[in-house]
Amino acid sequence: MRTLVIWGTLLLLLVVGSHAQPYNVIQPNSADVPGSAAVLEGAGVSPVVEFIWVLPDEDNLTQGTQLEVLAGGQRDDIYACLVVSDADSRDTIADVFVDVYHPDTSFKYQIHGVRITDPNAVEQCKSDALAHGLINSQDWEDINYNIFSQQNWYMYEVWLPMFYHQPAGDYEARGYAVDTQSRASEPESAFFTWIPGTFLELDFTAVSFGNIQPGAWKIVNGDLLFILDDGMPTVRNQGNTGVLVGLEFSEFIGQGSLPNKIIDDFDAQLRNLGTNNHYSVPGEHLEFVADQFVQFTYPIELCRQEKIDFSIHADVGSLPDQYAGNITVYADPVLSQMTVYNAPFPKCGVHAHPDATCPLNP
Repeated sequence: MRTLVIWGTLLLLLVVGSHAQPYNVIQPNSADVPGSAAVLEGAGVSPVVEFIWVLPDEDNLTQGTQLEVLAGGQRDDIYACLVVSDADSRDTIADVFVDVYHPDTSFKYQIHGVRITDPNAVEQCKSDALAHGLINSQDWEDINYNIFSQQNWYMYEVWLPMFYHQPAGDYEARGYAVDTQSRASEPESAFFTWIPGTFLELDFTAVSFGNIQPGAWKIVNGDLLFILDDGMPTVRNQGNTGVLVGLEFSEFIGQGSLPNKIIDDFDAQLRNLGTNNHYSVPGEHLEFVADQFVQFTYPIELCRQEKIDFSIHADVGSLPDQYAGNITVYADPVLSQMTVYNAPFPKCGVHAHPDATCPLNP
Protein backbone atom coordinates (compact mmCIF):
# COMPACT_ATOMS: atom_id res chain seq x y z
CA MET A 1 0.00 0.00 0.00
CA ARG A 2 1.36 3.43 -1.00
CA THR A 3 1.20 6.27 1.54
CA LEU A 4 1.09 9.93 0.55
CA VAL A 5 1.45 12.75 3.07
CA ILE A 6 -0.55 15.79 1.99
CA TRP A 7 -0.75 19.28 3.38
CA GLY A 8 -1.88 22.65 2.11
CA THR A 9 -1.34 26.28 3.00
CA LEU A 10 -4.02 28.94 3.10
CA LEU A 11 -3.97 32.42 1.55
CA LEU A 12 -6.23 34.83 3.46
CA LEU A 13 -5.91 37.90 5.71
CA LEU A 14 -8.60 39.44 7.89
CA VAL A 15 -8.34 42.13 10.58
CA VAL A 16 -11.09 42.79 13.10
CA GLY A 17 -11.38 45.11 16.10
CA SER A 18 -13.78 46.84 18.50
CA HIS A 19 -14.81 50.17 20.06
CA ALA A 20 -16.44 51.13 23.32
CA GLN A 21 -18.93 53.89 24.25
CA PRO A 22 -21.76 53.84 26.83
CA TYR A 23 -25.32 54.05 25.58
CA ASN A 24 -28.88 53.54 26.74
CA VAL A 25 -31.07 51.20 24.70
CA ILE A 26 -34.87 51.10 24.91
CA GLN A 27 -36.43 47.86 23.75
CA PRO A 28 -38.80 47.91 20.74
CA ASN A 29 -41.86 47.37 22.92
CA SER A 30 -41.14 50.54 24.89
CA ALA A 31 -43.44 53.52 24.49
CA ASP A 32 -42.54 55.87 21.67
CA VAL A 33 -43.08 58.91 23.88
CA PRO A 34 -42.10 58.62 27.55
CA GLY A 35 -44.19 60.10 30.34
CA SER A 36 -47.65 59.52 31.75
CA ALA A 37 -50.91 61.20 30.75
CA ALA A 38 -51.16 64.83 31.86
CA VAL A 39 -53.58 67.73 31.68
CA LEU A 40 -52.06 70.45 29.50
CA GLU A 41 -52.25 73.91 30.94
CA GLY A 42 -52.05 77.26 29.19
CA ALA A 43 -51.51 77.98 25.52
CA GLY A 44 -48.13 76.28 25.23
CA VAL A 45 -46.90 74.71 22.05
CA SER A 46 -44.94 71.58 21.28
CA PRO A 47 -41.18 71.68 20.88
CA VAL A 48 -39.69 71.54 17.39
CA VAL A 49 -36.75 69.49 16.13
CA GLU A 50 -35.14 72.10 13.91
CA PHE A 51 -32.27 69.95 12.63
CA ILE A 52 -30.96 66.41 12.90
CA TRP A 53 -27.90 64.80 11.36
CA VAL A 54 -25.71 61.77 11.99
CA LEU A 55 -21.91 61.73 12.39
CA PRO A 56 -19.20 60.78 11.64
CA ASP A 57 -19.38 60.83 7.85
CA GLU A 58 -16.71 58.57 6.38
CA ASP A 59 -17.12 59.35 2.68
CA ASN A 60 -17.08 63.05 1.96
CA LEU A 61 -17.56 62.41 -1.77
CA THR A 62 -20.95 60.73 -1.34
CA GLN A 63 -24.10 62.62 -0.38
CA GLY A 64 -25.27 62.02 3.17
CA THR A 65 -23.69 60.23 6.12
CA GLN A 66 -21.69 57.13 5.17
CA LEU A 67 -20.55 54.69 7.86
CA GLU A 68 -18.25 51.68 7.60
CA VAL A 69 -18.89 48.42 9.41
CA LEU A 70 -16.37 47.24 12.01
CA ALA A 71 -15.68 43.60 11.15
CA GLY A 72 -16.83 41.31 13.93
CA GLY A 73 -17.35 44.16 16.37
CA GLN A 74 -19.58 47.04 17.29
CA ARG A 75 -19.26 50.74 16.64
CA ASP A 76 -20.12 53.10 19.46
CA ASP A 77 -18.69 56.29 17.98
CA ILE A 78 -21.81 57.04 15.90
CA TYR A 79 -24.15 59.76 17.13
CA ALA A 80 -27.01 61.99 16.05
CA CYS A 81 -27.00 65.73 16.71
CA LEU A 82 -30.42 67.33 17.20
CA VAL A 83 -31.14 71.04 17.45
CA VAL A 84 -34.41 71.64 19.32
CA SER A 85 -36.50 74.72 20.05
CA ASP A 86 -39.56 75.44 22.16
CA ALA A 87 -41.55 78.67 21.82
CA ASP A 88 -42.34 78.63 25.55
CA SER A 89 -38.70 78.30 26.56
CA ARG A 90 -35.86 76.02 25.62
CA ASP A 91 -35.69 75.07 29.28
CA THR A 92 -39.10 73.39 29.00
CA ILE A 93 -37.58 70.68 26.77
CA ALA A 94 -37.71 67.56 28.93
CA ASP A 95 -36.53 64.77 26.65
CA VAL A 96 -35.01 64.17 23.24
CA PHE A 97 -34.81 60.74 21.64
CA VAL A 98 -34.24 59.00 18.34
CA ASP A 99 -36.00 56.01 16.82
CA VAL A 100 -33.84 54.10 14.33
CA TYR A 101 -35.27 51.97 11.52
CA HIS A 102 -33.57 49.28 9.46
CA PRO A 103 -33.30 49.50 5.66
CA ASP A 104 -36.45 47.34 5.40
CA THR A 105 -38.23 49.97 7.60
CA SER A 106 -38.50 47.62 10.60
CA PHE A 107 -37.91 49.22 14.00
CA LYS A 108 -34.40 48.83 15.42
CA TYR A 109 -34.30 50.73 18.73
CA GLN A 110 -35.11 53.94 20.59
CA ILE A 111 -32.31 55.80 22.38
CA HIS A 112 -32.56 58.93 24.51
CA GLY A 113 -30.12 61.80 24.26
CA VAL A 114 -28.41 64.37 26.46
CA ARG A 115 -28.03 68.09 26.02
CA ILE A 116 -24.61 69.29 24.89
CA THR A 117 -23.54 71.87 27.45
CA ASP A 118 -19.98 72.45 26.26
CA PRO A 119 -19.91 75.31 23.72
CA ASN A 120 -16.85 73.78 22.05
CA ALA A 121 -18.72 70.52 21.53
CA VAL A 122 -21.66 72.40 20.00
CA GLU A 123 -19.26 74.18 17.68
CA GLN A 124 -17.58 70.92 16.71
CA CYS A 125 -20.85 69.17 15.93
CA LYS A 126 -22.24 71.87 13.68
CA SER A 127 -18.89 72.52 12.00
CA ASP A 128 -18.51 68.82 11.19
CA ALA A 129 -22.02 68.81 9.74
CA LEU A 130 -21.21 71.85 7.59
CA ALA A 131 -17.90 70.36 6.40
CA HIS A 132 -19.67 67.18 5.23
CA GLY A 133 -22.62 68.87 3.57
CA LEU A 134 -25.21 67.80 6.16
CA ILE A 135 -26.18 71.44 6.75
CA ASN A 136 -25.46 74.57 4.70
CA SER A 137 -23.84 77.82 5.74
CA GLN A 138 -27.20 79.51 6.44
CA ASP A 139 -28.19 76.60 8.68
CA TRP A 140 -24.87 76.99 10.47
CA GLU A 141 -25.54 80.70 11.07
CA ASP A 142 -29.09 80.07 12.25
CA ILE A 143 -27.96 77.41 14.72
CA ASN A 144 -25.15 79.59 16.02
CA TYR A 145 -27.44 82.62 16.42
CA ASN A 146 -30.30 80.81 18.15
CA ILE A 147 -28.15 78.79 20.55
CA PHE A 148 -25.64 81.43 21.61
CA SER A 149 -27.21 84.83 20.89
CA GLN A 150 -30.95 84.33 21.27
CA GLN A 151 -30.56 81.38 23.65
CA ASN A 152 -33.82 79.77 22.54
CA TRP A 153 -32.42 76.55 20.99
CA TYR A 154 -30.48 73.67 22.53
CA MET A 155 -28.34 70.99 20.89
CA TYR A 156 -28.53 67.35 21.94
CA GLU A 157 -26.53 64.24 21.11
CA VAL A 158 -27.83 60.68 20.89
CA TRP A 159 -25.37 57.78 20.62
CA LEU A 160 -26.36 55.16 18.04
CA PRO A 161 -24.46 51.88 18.47
CA MET A 162 -24.19 49.78 15.32
CA PHE A 163 -23.24 46.13 15.39
CA TYR A 164 -21.41 44.39 12.57
CA HIS A 165 -24.29 42.07 11.70
CA GLN A 166 -26.79 44.85 11.09
CA PRO A 167 -27.66 44.59 7.38
CA ALA A 168 -26.04 47.03 4.99
CA GLY A 169 -28.24 49.77 3.61
CA ASP A 170 -29.90 53.09 4.43
CA TYR A 171 -31.08 53.61 8.01
CA GLU A 172 -33.50 56.27 9.21
CA ALA A 173 -32.83 58.16 12.46
CA ARG A 174 -36.15 59.78 13.42
CA GLY A 175 -35.78 62.45 16.10
CA TYR A 176 -38.39 63.66 18.63
CA ALA A 177 -38.53 66.12 21.51
CA VAL A 178 -40.95 66.24 24.45
CA ASP A 179 -41.54 69.18 26.80
CA THR A 180 -42.36 69.29 30.49
CA GLN A 181 -46.10 69.19 29.67
CA SER A 182 -45.63 65.94 27.70
CA ARG A 183 -46.18 67.71 24.39
CA ALA A 184 -44.27 65.89 21.66
CA SER A 185 -42.73 67.38 18.55
CA GLU A 186 -43.33 66.24 15.03
CA PRO A 187 -40.58 63.84 13.90
CA GLU A 188 -37.58 65.06 11.94
CA SER A 189 -35.43 62.47 10.17
CA ALA A 190 -31.86 62.02 9.05
CA PHE A 191 -30.58 59.06 7.07
CA PHE A 192 -27.26 57.26 7.14
CA THR A 193 -25.81 54.54 4.94
CA TRP A 194 -24.33 51.45 6.58
CA ILE A 195 -21.78 50.77 3.84
CA PRO A 196 -21.61 47.13 2.70
CA GLY A 197 -18.61 45.39 4.21
CA THR A 198 -17.92 41.73 3.44
CA PHE A 199 -15.70 39.90 5.92
CA LEU A 200 -15.18 36.16 6.09
CA GLU A 201 -13.16 34.88 9.04
CA LEU A 202 -11.51 31.45 9.12
CA ASP A 203 -10.29 29.45 12.10
CA PHE A 204 -7.58 27.69 10.07
CA THR A 205 -4.31 28.88 8.55
CA ALA A 206 -3.48 25.54 6.89
CA VAL A 207 -5.23 22.31 5.92
CA SER A 208 -3.37 19.09 6.66
CA PHE A 209 -4.69 16.01 4.85
CA GLY A 210 -2.20 13.71 6.58
CA ASN A 211 -1.60 10.24 5.15
CA ILE A 212 -3.84 9.22 2.26
CA GLN A 213 -4.37 6.18 0.07
CA PRO A 214 -4.26 6.45 -3.74
CA GLY A 215 -7.69 5.89 -5.27
CA ALA A 216 -9.58 7.01 -2.13
CA TRP A 217 -10.95 10.35 -0.95
CA LYS A 218 -9.26 11.78 2.15
CA ILE A 219 -11.55 14.15 4.01
CA VAL A 220 -10.71 16.87 6.54
CA ASN A 221 -13.98 17.47 8.37
CA GLY A 222 -14.90 20.88 9.73
CA ASP A 223 -16.98 21.71 12.76
CA LEU A 224 -19.01 24.59 14.21
CA LEU A 225 -16.56 25.52 16.97
CA PHE A 226 -14.45 28.52 16.04
CA ILE A 227 -11.07 27.48 17.47
CA LEU A 228 -7.93 28.56 15.64
CA ASP A 229 -6.08 25.72 13.92
CA ASP A 230 -7.90 22.92 15.74
CA GLY A 231 -7.82 20.80 12.57
CA MET A 232 -11.59 21.18 11.99
CA PRO A 233 -12.23 24.12 9.65
CA THR A 234 -14.92 26.69 10.38
CA VAL A 235 -15.88 29.89 8.55
CA ARG A 236 -17.97 32.75 9.90
CA ASN A 237 -19.53 35.93 8.59
CA GLN A 238 -18.09 38.98 10.35
CA GLY A 239 -19.59 41.66 8.11
CA ASN A 240 -22.93 43.22 7.22
CA THR A 241 -23.59 41.37 3.96
CA GLY A 242 -24.16 37.75 3.11
CA VAL A 243 -21.01 35.93 1.97
CA LEU A 244 -20.63 33.63 -0.99
CA VAL A 245 -17.59 31.44 -0.35
CA GLY A 246 -15.34 30.66 -3.29
CA LEU A 247 -12.35 28.31 -3.50
CA GLU A 248 -9.39 27.71 -5.74
CA PHE A 249 -6.79 24.99 -5.17
CA SER A 250 -3.42 24.90 -6.87
CA GLU A 251 -1.90 21.61 -8.00
CA PHE A 252 -0.48 19.69 -5.06
CA ILE A 253 3.06 18.81 -6.11
CA GLY A 254 5.38 16.17 -4.72
CA GLN A 255 8.29 17.72 -2.84
CA GLY A 256 10.79 14.96 -3.63
CA SER A 257 13.31 14.72 -6.47
CA LEU A 258 11.15 12.76 -8.95
CA PRO A 259 9.25 14.97 -11.46
CA ASN A 260 5.57 14.98 -12.50
CA LYS A 261 4.12 13.99 -9.16
CA ILE A 262 0.88 15.96 -9.06
CA ILE A 263 -2.53 15.68 -7.40
CA ASP A 264 -5.23 17.87 -8.92
CA ASP A 265 -8.59 16.40 -7.87
CA PHE A 266 -10.39 18.00 -4.92
CA ASP A 267 -13.76 18.65 -3.39
CA ALA A 268 -15.27 20.73 -0.61
CA GLN A 269 -18.49 20.92 1.31
CA LEU A 270 -20.09 23.85 3.08
CA ARG A 271 -22.71 22.77 5.55
CA ASN A 272 -25.83 24.24 4.04
CA LEU A 273 -28.45 22.90 1.62
CA GLY A 274 -28.17 19.70 -0.42
CA THR A 275 -26.57 16.27 0.03
CA ASN A 276 -23.73 14.28 -1.53
CA ASN A 277 -22.08 10.87 -1.42
CA HIS A 278 -18.82 11.70 0.37
CA TYR A 279 -20.09 13.08 3.68
CA SER A 280 -22.37 11.94 6.44
CA VAL A 281 -23.60 15.48 7.22
CA PRO A 282 -25.83 17.17 4.61
CA GLY A 283 -24.30 20.09 2.86
CA GLU A 284 -23.61 21.77 -0.44
CA HIS A 285 -20.89 19.88 -2.28
CA LEU A 286 -18.44 21.01 -4.97
CA GLU A 287 -16.00 18.81 -6.85
CA PHE A 288 -13.29 20.49 -8.91
CA VAL A 289 -9.76 20.27 -10.27
CA ALA A 290 -6.66 22.35 -9.61
CA ASP A 291 -6.68 26.00 -10.74
CA GLN A 292 -10.47 25.95 -11.16
CA PHE A 293 -12.43 28.64 -9.32
CA VAL A 294 -15.62 27.32 -7.74
CA GLN A 295 -18.21 29.01 -5.56
CA PHE A 296 -20.91 27.74 -3.24
CA THR A 297 -24.43 28.73 -4.23
CA TYR A 298 -25.86 29.42 -0.78
CA PRO A 299 -24.39 32.35 1.18
CA ILE A 300 -23.38 32.45 4.80
CA GLU A 301 -25.99 34.82 6.18
CA LEU A 302 -25.55 37.63 8.66
CA CYS A 303 -24.38 36.58 12.10
CA ARG A 304 -23.75 32.95 11.09
CA GLN A 305 -20.91 30.49 11.00
CA GLU A 306 -20.63 27.19 9.15
CA LYS A 307 -18.41 24.12 9.05
CA ILE A 308 -16.45 23.61 5.86
CA ASP A 309 -14.92 20.27 4.79
CA PHE A 310 -12.12 19.66 2.30
CA SER A 311 -11.02 16.48 0.57
CA ILE A 312 -8.35 15.38 -1.84
CA HIS A 313 -8.20 12.46 -4.26
CA ALA A 314 -4.93 10.93 -5.43
CA ASP A 315 -5.28 8.72 -8.48
CA VAL A 316 -4.43 5.04 -8.35
CA GLY A 317 -0.74 4.74 -9.13
CA SER A 318 0.26 8.06 -7.52
CA LEU A 319 3.81 7.89 -6.20
CA PRO A 320 4.54 8.15 -2.46
CA ASP A 321 5.84 11.57 -1.42
CA GLN A 322 4.96 14.63 0.59
CA TYR A 323 2.72 16.85 -1.54
CA ALA A 324 2.01 20.55 -0.99
CA GLY A 325 -0.12 23.24 -2.61
CA ASN A 326 -2.08 26.40 -1.95
CA ILE A 327 -5.74 26.93 -1.11
CA THR A 328 -7.25 30.35 -1.80
CA VAL A 329 -10.55 31.29 -0.15
CA TYR A 330 -12.70 34.05 -1.69
CA ALA A 331 -15.58 36.03 -0.18
CA ASP A 332 -18.16 37.78 -2.38
CA PRO A 333 -21.04 39.90 -0.98
CA VAL A 334 -24.73 39.11 -1.15
CA LEU A 335 -26.93 42.10 -0.31
CA SER A 336 -30.45 40.80 -0.88
CA GLN A 337 -32.77 38.74 1.31
CA MET A 338 -30.58 38.88 4.40
CA THR A 339 -32.21 38.33 7.79
CA VAL A 340 -32.10 41.17 10.32
CA TYR A 341 -30.46 40.22 13.61
CA ASN A 342 -30.52 42.67 16.51
CA ALA A 343 -27.99 41.64 19.13
CA PRO A 344 -24.45 42.51 20.11
CA PHE A 345 -24.04 39.69 22.65
CA PRO A 346 -23.42 36.86 22.69
CA LYS A 347 -21.41 37.17 19.52
CA CYS A 348 -22.75 34.80 16.94
CA GLY A 349 -19.38 33.09 16.57
CA VAL A 350 -19.93 31.21 19.82
CA HIS A 351 -23.06 29.46 18.58
CA ALA A 352 -22.56 25.71 18.18
CA HIS A 353 -25.34 25.07 15.67
CA PRO A 354 -25.70 26.55 12.15
CA ASP A 355 -29.38 27.32 12.68
CA ALA A 356 -28.63 29.45 15.75
CA THR A 357 -29.30 33.17 15.37
CA CYS A 358 -28.53 36.20 17.47
CA PRO A 359 -31.01 36.87 20.29
CA LEU A 360 -33.45 39.65 19.46
CA ASN A 361 -31.94 42.58 21.34
CA PRO A 362 -31.00 45.86 19.63
